[in-house]
Amino acid sequence: MELNRAQHLALIGAGPSTLYLLNSFTQMTRCPARISIFEVKSTVGVGNPYDTPMCEPNLLSNIGYDEIPPLILGFEQWYESKFYMPYQVQGQVLTRKIIGEYFADAFDYILGVLRQHGVLVYMYRNTAVTGIIEDTRDDDVRMTLVGKGKPYQGFTHIVVNVGSSFCERRPSNGYVKPYPIKAYVKPVYQRFVIMGMSLSAIDTAVGIAQYRGHFARCTKGLTYSCEAPVQMTMMSRTGHFPWVWYPSKNTTLFYNWLTSHSIKGLRDLDEFNTFLFLPLLARYFPDIFHQVNAFNFEEVLTFLAGRRGQCDAFAKLTLELLANTHNNVDSHWPAAVVAAINVIQSTPALAQDYAKKKGTLHALLAACTAAVPRESIERILALHEAGVLTVTTECEKQASSAQKSAHHCLIDARGAEPADKGVVRLAQLLKRTYNGLVVDTSAESLSVSPHHKLYINEKETNIYIGSAFLTPWFLNIPGLDTCAKFSRNIAKKISQTVEQENEPNVAV
Repeated sequence: MELNRAQHLALIGAGPSTLYLLNSFTQMTRCPARISIFEVKSTVGVGNPYDTPMCEPNLLSNIGYDEIPPLILGFEQWYESKFYMPYQVQGQVLTRKIIGEYFADAFDYILGVLRQHGVLVYMYRNTAVTGIIEDTRDDDVRMTLVGKGKPYQGFTHIVVNVGSSFCERRPSNGYVKPYPIKAYVKPVYQRFVIMGMSLSAIDTAVGIAQYRGHFARCTKGLTYSCEAPVQMTMMSRTGHFPWVWYPSKNTTLFYNWLTSHSIKGLRDLDEFNTFLFLPLLARYFPDIFHQVNAFNFEEVLTFLAGRRGQCDAFAKLTLELLANTHNNVDSHWPAAVVAAINVIQSTPALAQDYAKKKGTLHALLAACTAAVPRESIERILALHEAGVLTVTTECEKQASSAQKSAHHCLIDARGAEPADKGVVRLAQLLKRTYNGLVVDTSAESLSVSPHHKLYINEKETNIYIGSAFLTPWFLNIPGLDTCAKFSRNIAKKISQTVEQENEPNVAV
């Protein structure tokens, strides 16, 4: 590995995105000679989803062990060395805790590999970055980070990998955040009102149930019982849960079909729907195709998202679980939607048309592609059968009633804010100086290129956005595969940077 002595890279955040970026550098022929990593917490590698407070009590991810993007320390290799036994597949998905342990160990392992190659790695834990300053003097640009009131100077490149925290939803007045669950599972609360029916909302309901009682499997299936009375209500205007987990490997199959049958000159999403997406449904999902073949793209998504008319949320879940259990191919259609999103993302005319309709389509695409592990679905159904969990679309009425009672706990579990909101918070950190004159940065002046570079007033910077949560043009739901892909692209761009003549003034 050749070290670029002129480069000093700063990484903001030490979660999965940074883990995969460092992993990518181990596979490059060229790497920055110095890397400084700033993490607001004491733990590294895990980010928010897999940190201990987010994992309890024994919450599930929606990732199978074979769906974790590869690291130089493989999952099965790590598991066997840590637990002295081969990994045995125990369910469709892994627990968040086991992924967190793996990522934390892999992070340390990868840092060790980089250091063996001579890379100087500086690790700053418990250090929140409160400012990013780009200092331009006579065409020479150096960047400074501010953390704990202290400047860290001389960086040539910065990668922002903290998008999920920037886009974290601020709870409404009177509500609490969904994580950590043990923060609000108190005996005084007899009823929990959960805003949303997202993955976070399901985590919340299942977590509360595990703290208050226990699940047991019998001949009739999964049952739930608790000693103290507890009631939970989920509020959602749609009244629909996400779909049962589906194997992501099918996405590749459908994406390859779409690209192999692609037609040049598609001008908008409705043409894409007519000439590509509907034929895909006809090929792999004929039963669905016959119901939507006269629909435009938005109408197809509305149908698939289950938003054409009302139905019982728990009956719908039961049917989906049954189809998934029998490996019915019709239950894998969300993977086709993910493949369609990837094609739209990579086709400028389609992406441009999507941008015009984003307000409507974004929520539909999220509803079509979000997936919940079947084990979590079984627990949700058990809670309903036990009379513990109900769903309502009368959100305002339920919230108003709950706010009047001291024995009710309100939880805002609607998931992350849109990327645009995160960009606003990012802008608040950015400062620019021109020969000593400090200039604030507005959110309107920021944009992110397809190569993940941040532009300010259409001027290129050496700041990269490594998080899909802060990338407005990214259409899909961010996941580990996104972390790996973004990180790989950014590592390539940084490693290809022409070496500068002068050494940076490093004051770290």
